[in-house]
Amino acid sequence: MSSTIVQRPRRAAAIRAKEGVQYNKRRREEQEANKVEKKQRKHKVKTESKPKPKKKRTKKATTSNDPNGTQQQQQNTLPNDNEQLPSPRVYELSVEIWEIILQDVCLSQLTTLAQVSRPMYSIVTYLPIWQHVWTTAGSLPPPTTRGKCRNHYQVVLKANQRVCEHCFQYCSKNGSTASLPLYVQEQKKEINLCRPCRQHYLLQYPEPDLPNTDDENDDDDDEEEEQRNYRHHHHRHHRTRITKGMAMTAFKLHEIDMDSIPYDSVRNPHYRSAAPMRLYERRDVHLYARRIHGGEVGIEAARSKSQSIVATRRKNAQERAKREEEERKSRREALESRFKELQLEQTYVHSKIFDYIQFNLGSIEECISTAQERLNRCNLLKTRMEATGYSFNPKSSHVIGFIFDSSSNDMETTIRLLTQEVIQKQEREERLVQLKTALKNHGLVYNENSALCRVFICGGTNSKGEKMTLENLVQTLIEYTWFCEHTVYSILKSPHSSHSEWIYENDTFVDHSSFSKWDALNQYLTGLVKKNQYQDIKKNENAKGRPPPSLWNQIEKMIPGILTKMGSDFVSVGFFSQPERVSSAIVVDPKHPEEFISDQQLWDIMDEGNAIAIKEQQEKEKEEGEEGTIKNQVTTPFSTTMKQIMNDSDYESFYLHARVALVKKIKDTYCNNALRQLPEAIDSFYEGCRVDPTLTYPIYNERKREFIEKRLPILSQEMNIHYSYLEALLQRTTPWSYSYNCNRYS
Repeated sequence: MSSTIVQRPRRAAAIRAKEGVQYNKRRREEQEANKVEKKQRKHKVKTESKPKPKKKRTKKATTSNDPNGTQQQQQNTLPNDNEQLPSPRVYELSVEIWEIILQDVCLSQLTTLAQVSRPMYSIVTYLPIWQHVWTTAGSLPPPTTRGKCRNHYQVVLKANQRVCEHCFQYCSKNGSTASLPLYVQEQKKEINLCRPCRQHYLLQYPEPDLPNTDDENDDDDDEEEEQRNYRHHHHRHHRTRITKGMAMTAFKLHEIDMDSIPYDSVRNPHYRSAAPMRLYERRDVHLYARRIHGGEVGIEAARSKSQSIVATRRKNAQERAKREEEERKSRREALESRFKELQLEQTYVHSKIFDYIQFNLGSIEECISTAQERLNRCNLLKTRMEATGYSFNPKSSHVIGFIFDSSSNDMETTIRLLTQEVIQKQEREERLVQLKTALKNHGLVYNENSALCRVFICGGTNSKGEKMTLENLVQTLIEYTWFCEHTVYSILKSPHSSHSEWIYENDTFVDHSSFSKWDALNQYLTGLVKKNQYQDIKKNENAKGRPPPSLWNQIEKMIPGILTKMGSDFVSVGFFSQPERVSSAIVVDPKHPEEFISDQQLWDIMDEGNAIAIKEQQEKEKEEGEEGTIKNQVTTPFSTTMKQIMNDSDYESFYLHARVALVKKIKDTYCNNALRQLPEAIDSFYEGCRVDPTLTYPIYNERKREFIEKRLPILSQEMNIHYSYLEALLQRTTPWSYSYNCNRYS
């Protein structure tokens, strides 16, 4: 790379340079002569003060070749050890010649050459290249009459690290756009080049290619073959492919630069609805970054600049935070000292004080004036409230609103609101005393966490919008206590209830909707009826766990249906306890169940089923190790209990419900047993339908209808089973159903 060709100096500049060189030469000779003369005087004084030693004989210098005696005269004038060296040969060449010699030398070499000697410094300083560099750079300051920068050479020398040695442009201080050292093959040394010059040079002389990590791994002889294969196949993509953000951060590229690099679009693994993710080859990104930043030295400079910027910002933020904290501390101390001096409270000016200390908004005098004004309003309001005979609550919202903003409510309105607030507080205290007394009379304890109690004390309404009275509250709490102690109401969640009806009671959430209450009550009554322990609640006054009177009407409405359902279940249990009853029942038409079970048989079979259920419950409690709750000496039959409670109309409902449930249970039992071993005629019909490839559902339904009309009556007579049970079996399964094929192949 050749340096920029500059113009030859003018004649006046050459004459000035030559005169300067001659002047410096004469001045240096005078200084050397003065030093020699001074040293001779010191030597003469020492020799006179000391005794003269004996002189050694020395050979006389021959002067045959010096007839004029000039050599002897020179030896007498200057001693041998201080003999002056011959003058340098710099003076033998003119400035024009030196200019021609140094025209291909770069700036860094010229600055080094200027440090060789004073004559060379003078020659290098007066070269016109320095003025050309100063003019081309444009951002350098002009030479001054005082200081160190008195000529263009000194100005350029001061900024030599930021000047490109090829185009003489003034570069930035750091980053890839700075003047960075790059090895030039033509000059065989490193010179400072700007980014465009580095890019132009690297196009002709590219940098060495990037190393291939896979080849290095394959050439590693110390690594085992299995480990090399694992790293090659499992870590290759993690090592050579990077995302867009990682590439921009690692190689300091911009958004527009990434569009010029080839990439692969893949689905975003973190957010499925996000835009596709770009994956770049690290090698491609690295080579493109070399072209953008001007080689590896440009990439490293860009990274160093980024790190320095981050460090500078962090340092500035820390210093700024420290300075602001010191300022806040000084403002706080000054404000507290002023408030302490005036003996003022900071109760009503917290926001003003916070704004002043944290953000320096306002002043101390504004905080003081605001505090005095608000304190005067508070004292005036307190005096007026004491005059009316009511207590003053400084934490009331009305008081705080009047003190902070007197325009929202005037004095009279604020006093009226405070009076109403005091009266409401007294009423709440009276309702609390009444509630505690009423609960104590009924053997209940007041619970502060009860939402119902809080609603009553505050004079609110229930979930229906009705005004809650003391009688309703006590009744509700009595019911709630009984439900929690004797039913599963606390753990029962009704699917019909909403979250708005859930209330926090006794460290748990309880559903107060009517559905959950009646579900819990239904389970409680069902358990009593199943154990045959239900008695009339109105007559049995000393019964343990007696429901409260408010639930008696609901229990009277629910108990007939529960007795009917449980009686039907006991009938089914007692009927199936003897298999011959089932065999005789499937012969009779199920539409007339009274033919195989009469009314009296229903009562008898129901008592048998009740006895079996009680026995099973006793065995279960015995296995679990619990104390039996069912007495063995139960003498009253279940039918007797039902007759005492139910009316004549309830009997007819019981007979119908029990027989329908029994017939349904018989059909289900027969079909489940028959599926294991189908009758031969039905099995042949299913097999013929199953193997027919042209069979469709309409054709199958038609064949089944014909089979039911023609073959089923004959099959019923042959098997001695009523026609309805065989028809139910055909309706229960199909040739393609899972139950039929599972039983067929198992």
